[in-house]
Amino acid sequence: MHARALQIEWSRVNTERFRKFLSEPLGRLSETKVCTAFEGYAKLVHLIYAYLCARSEIFDKHVMGIAEYWEFLRDTDLVDEDSQYFKSSDVENIFIASNVEDAAVTSEQADVNNVNPDRALMRFEFLAVLARISVSKYTKIGVEDNGGKPLEVHSAVARYLSELHAKLPPEATYDPDRFRRAHLYHRPIHDILSSNERNLKPIFEYYAAGADDRLVVGKAQHDTQDKLAKAMSIDEWIACLSDARLIAPSSSDPCEFGLREAKLAYVYAHAFVSDEIYRRERLTHIVYVEFLEAIARVAWMRNMPTPAHLQQLKMASYAEYLERTAEADGGLVIEGKYTSELPQRGHAWMADESDVPLGPQLQLLLSYMVHTFDANQDGKISKKELQASAEKRKQQAKDLKDATKRRAVREL
Repeated sequence: MHARALQIEWSRVNTERFRKFLSEPLGRLSETKVCTAFEGYAKLVHLIYAYLCARSEIFDKHVMGIAEYWEFLRDTDLVDEDSQYFKSSDVENIFIASNVEDAAVTSEQADVNNVNPDRALMRFEFLAVLARISVSKYTKIGVEDNGGKPLEVHSAVARYLSELHAKLPPEATYDPDRFRRAHLYHRPIHDILSSNERNLKPIFEYYAAGADDRLVVGKAQHDTQDKLAKAMSIDEWIACLSDARLIAPSSSDPCEFGLREAKLAYVYAHAFVSDEIYRRERLTHIVYVEFLEAIARVAWMRNMPTPAHLQQLKMASYAEYLERTAEADGGLVIEGKYTSELPQRGHAWMADESDVPLGPQLQLLLSYMVHTFDANQDGKISKKELQASAEKRKQQAKDLKDATKRRAVREL
């Protein structure tokens, strides 16, 4: 799948202008070898791109903006104001050059230009960025291979890509399949999700039916809208978790499950899509089974008490735990034990093995979601209850905004 996607992306980035830049340092270029070099790191490139897009707030939230580009540069320690090719102005020019749209001389190029936002990188344009960095980092300055010959462009690309894993944060190169194999694809998890389907399905359907009007190439508008109403965008996902009170108001504490972690859970749960242009609606939305996986990832990534911890504290549920700790501003002492002293997840959620199984944590989380959405506590969540929860969140957001304004006025 990743190799197929790389071939599609290469066909879109491999323009005459692009080839001219790559061939300039040595006066020659093997396009096939450069493509092969990328293919060897296709999954890594796609993981990095998805991670950076998870922080994006522009267009459909599935493209890399200039802010995410600079984050990538900082993480890889690339900018050097004393260097020949990596001053701030140089790396900004790399972004601009990679983002230039070619004239629409074919119907496919017209479709690409139609979807491709200005001042943001799509996946195929990220390949151009990586190739341009590789050439500037190795080929232009005359780095030699083991035989004492100038490093060819394809070797420069391979060398640069091989260095990225060690430089980026672990979340950027984390393979979502690890969680699936180690924790998700097991019978007890299937049984827990199945037993909660009567509430999970209405939640998914309600939030998936939110407003989605992004352009999708090659699809009739009514057909597209019908599909999008049955799938969940990242904004709809965030709205769902916010209404369920599962996102911490501030993610300044690395142990909190904040907006950043919520977006990562969504991105990790999303099945990879090979064509970012003609399957845009699929790339920008998750379906029900992916929603279930995303919920399981929330349970895995949050700092939550175990059932044994709750029993020790004489609490009946995760909801009671959160309510009582909230009343005490984050923690309270019960029978000599401070309740906020939970095993901190940190990066432990990326481990293949854990002393805490997923099943009990998932059941705690699902019970809490039912408790939060089910206003009449009859065990079955209705559309009316979901609407009420959404309205309550909107009112709370408005009240907070108004309070912030009043405080700002007083401080003037």
